Amino acid sequence: MIIRKHKESDRTKIIDLLRLNTPEYFSPDEECDLIYYLDNYADNYYVVEVDNVIVGCGGFNLSDDGETGRISWDIFDTQK
Repeated sequence: MIIRKHKESDRTKIIDLLRLNTPEYFSPDEECDLIYYLDNYADNYYVVEVDNVIVGCGGFNLSDDGETGRISWDIFDTQK
């Protein structure tokens, strides 16, 4: 298992993971929100690879004062 910072080339797989978890865990409306997040706030966003296949992703964000952290868009392949 490898955990690494996400790259632009991972975007399709990240969206695929979201779709695998829709509608059970995410609303179909959230896809646009995830894309916006990846474009603007994903400085601390990572993917999980097993055998060179992305099976999960997620990240965190800190408040402006650095005192509060929040997890962001944590998603795993439900079929693995």
